[in-house]
Amino acid sequence: EKLALIRKTCLEGTEGERMAIVQSDVFEYMLHQHIQDAGWFGAETESILPSIFDDMFNGTDLIIEQHVGRGAYAFSALGIDATFSAEGAVNKIEKTKKFLSEGRLGRVKYFKSERANFKGSIDSVPHFVIGLGRPALFEMLGQYVQKGAVKEGNQEARRMVLEQIIAQARYFSDFLKAGRFNVEAERYELVGHEMSKLLSLKINVVINLILETVSFSHQKCVILITEVNQISTMLAI
Repeated sequence: EKLALIRKTCLEGTEGERMAIVQSDVFEYMLHQHIQDAGWFGAETESILPSIFDDMFNGTDLIIEQHVGRGAYAFSALGIDATFSAEGAVNKIEKTKKFLSEGRLGRVKYFKSERANFKGSIDSVPHFVIGLGRPALFEMLGQYVQKGAVKEGNQEARRMVLEQIIAQARYFSDFLKAGRFNVEAERYELVGHEMSKLLSLKINVVINLILETVSFSHQKCVILITEVNQISTMLAI
């Protein structure tokens, strides 16, 4: 059904609807390039583009494989669903919560490790919804086109992405604990901890302050997209 909808939009949709599909694909690719080549999630991290099946049916636009010590890599890497729509983010967060309410984390059916000798399906994958506004997307794209490659990348966009993962890790962990799915909650906590280490101490202090004072309804979780510019200003060094 999803493939048919995309095909129908491409053939019969308005120019705006067709452009939205193109921009979504560009956003996914820009995230992939910045995580992979600019080291947004650290040097020991691989960004893997998923199979068409996992993209279409498991809601995974990127798979992040992280080093967990002495040559071992975490197959329970995080899955990322990219969007630049606040409404789309709310819907995707609600969809994630529906699975988590049953203690089910994400699944990647067709996975091939970039570093380890593993190929197959992986379960218990923490899932995150990452969103950036169109201005940030166009700025990332413009820098990429001008330089022809990604080096350090857009550090403001990087900070926004990390903030979203940290906040959602806290939110989904608390949601899982409320349902007594403590093992699953620990997976989200681990991701949040690792991502927090990538931010400076000053930013961590402010984020912790925000997390302690903000009521994390799913609407507030989407503060990461609809009010991200305001938060980034607060966190500016």
